[in-house]
Amino acid sequence: MILSRPSRRALLATGLSAMALPALAQTPVPSALGDPARYAAGRLRARVDPSHSPPEPARLTRPLGLDARDAYLFIPADLDLSQPVPLVLALHGAGQGAADLLGQIDREAARAGVVVVSVSSRGATWNLEGGPVGADAAFIDRALQAVFQQVRIDPARIAVLGMSDGGSYALSTGMVNGNLFADVIAFAPMRFVAPTSQGRPRFYLSSGRRDGISTYGNQRGMARQLEGFGYAVHVHPHGGGHVVDRDGLRESLTRFVAGGVAP
Repeated sequence: MILSRPSRRALLATGLSAMALPALAQTPVPSALGDPARYAAGRLRARVDPSHSPPEPARLTRPLGLDARDAYLFIPADLDLSQPVPLVLALHGAGQGAADLLGQIDREAARAGVVVVSVSSRGATWNLEGGPVGADAAFIDRALQAVFQQVRIDPARIAVLGMSDGGSYALSTGMVNGNLFADVIAFAPMRFVAPTSQGRPRFYLSSGRRDGISTYGNQRGMARQLEGFGYAVHVHPHGGGHVVDRDGLRESLTRFVAGGVAP
């Protein structure tokens, strides 16, 4: 749902954006990773430790072993891990799991040379009541921290990518955690809810002109709102429906790896 141009008071009341709110400094508390009560604002605490040099991990897709409804790590077979590499956090659509979305994007991720951690929501889909907060945020943080401990990640090249409900969650957590994510890539998102915001990530929206679930007009409206909040937004229209568009996936990953430069 997209609202017409809201007033500052309306923005703060609806939680669509908090550009007017100061970012609250929070001290990372490693022991709190995974505790939903510590994620009432949706701020992720996991960070890359530049001094950490993990042994080279196996080049295969594998679960992280964090929960029965798990996250999956994908490392391209020919990716050079001697230097820090880009990372994409992937968030699936409603009724799916981490493996479902990973199977749609792993080939293009390998072509682009990025590591992917695909995370499962705690329920059947992502809970955006009040923003990207609580149990989903806590589990995402655990998954990111596990990846940071296993792979040398470039802290300047971390993106969040989502499809449908996962796209909505990607937009929202990207706004809340703009000091962590350089790029936010959303396929067929439906809304965003961000109780606070920080940083200036780049936004990429892939929108189908035949999407009957989240219409092209709805997504163009979200793009205009994001631009009004001061974000750089690129909209990729395509002729399909409610899907991960292959051309958009390739373009968005290429732009992400290149630092926002169009291919």
